[in-house]
Amino acid sequence: MRTPSVLVAVLLLACGSPEPAAPSEGPEAPAPVEAAPAPAEGRTYTCHTVRHRIEVAAAGDGAATYRTWSAGADAGTQPELALDDGSLRVEGSGPCRKSVWTFATDDARYVLEQGGCGDPDDTAEPAPGGGEGTGRLQVFRGEELLSNRRCGAVAAPAPAAAPAPTYAAVEGATGTSRYDVWTISWDETKARAVGSQGTSVRIFEPTPGVTNRVLSVVGPYVSVEREADGVKAWSVTDVRAAGEAVDLRDVFSDAAIYNALRMDKRLDRALRGKEAADLVGFLAALDGGCTMSLSPEMTRAFAFHGLEGNVVTVRIGVPHGCEIERGTFTEFDLRLPIGALMPMLIPADAAGTLLEDR
Repeated sequence: MRTPSVLVAVLLLACGSPEPAAPSEGPEAPAPVEAAPAPAEGRTYTCHTVRHRIEVAAAGDGAATYRTWSAGADAGTQPELALDDGSLRVEGSGPCRKSVWTFATDDARYVLEQGGCGDPDDTAEPAPGGGEGTGRLQVFRGEELLSNRRCGAVAAPAPAAAPAPTYAAVEGATGTSRYDVWTISWDETKARAVGSQGTSVRIFEPTPGVTNRVLSVVGPYVSVEREADGVKAWSVTDVRAAGEAVDLRDVFSDAAIYNALRMDKRLDRALRGKEAADLVGFLAALDGGCTMSLSPEMTRAFAFHGLEGNVVTVRIGVPHGCEIERGTFTEFDLRLPIGALMPMLIPADAAGTLLEDR
């Protein structure tokens, strides 16, 4: 029987050095083993990562609650994730002493550390503002490390308002889009972006046996369909990041994506009776069989399809799951709040660079 995936996240909480013991005569007595302190009920510890704000509140007797919000979320908004019945343990001693809080759901565990002396070989994402930060948040599935981020004492600075894009011309499979310092141009054989300083990003080039098609262009995000030997694949490029691939989670909150995915009955059936409390657990639990290749990577295969009021329809496209279904391609529509994308989406909709117009 397959064991359900387990997600682990770790938060380290700093404690001060214990006061030195008074000197005593005679042989030195062994140091007593220190018990984990029980923080005062209601006391809250806050960890700011680049993407999230996490608060751990002591509930008395060593128990705690865990709440997380997207970075920059307004005060008073509902948390994206709320967990209770956390446990506390203390590791190390002296200046290296740290507190470790652990939280669990049916398919996930979250562990938050604050303090300690750190690990010189740690490859954690820096805290907001850089530096070592005040702790660390780690995410695991089973023994696999999925995320490793340092905690900062202050939140990441709010992102600057997005520059409004302007569009020069769009006709059929050919178009030109201007966004900030970038000019993005494409036709049936190639697509590229050129910056004001001459920086160039190749989105796709002519390749024998391969057909490329631009699906949507929204601000700096260019979605492309690549087809070879009858198999399609979608991808998204951010021209500002040297053509780096974009994940839907870079643009929308996990909670919004999770709620939108749960609305599709095909994906609900692909859970095959398994439960998932959040987006990571949901994507890991999906099983599309031979018809659909469903995995956490599917959130990298999307295009902006259409705009209706304050809601944008984002379409995800996935290929077949095994050779017997080769050539099968399945699409899912997610309705998501446009939020900060409004200055990009409205001009894109007017210019006809959303998927519904292609």
